[in-house]
Amino acid sequence: MFNQFDTDGSGVITKDNIVTAMQKIGHSITQVELDNIMAEHDIEKNGVISYKEFKYIFLDIQDQENLS
Repeated sequence: MFNQFDTDGSGVITKDNIVTAMQKIGHSITQVELDNIMAEHDIEKNGVISYKEFKYIFLDIQDQENLS
């Protein structure tokens, strides 16, 4: 599932990747929604969602301090 969002194969999910992935499934996303997704799921606050961060989204792991 990570690869569906990592549309450019870079190993991380960027805002552009999210927009592209959503367009592929026929959904548009607003800038506010995009900003909210990144604010909530970019745990390391580096502008991308890594595979480890992505796992937290889907595994609903509450202890995000153990990201490494």
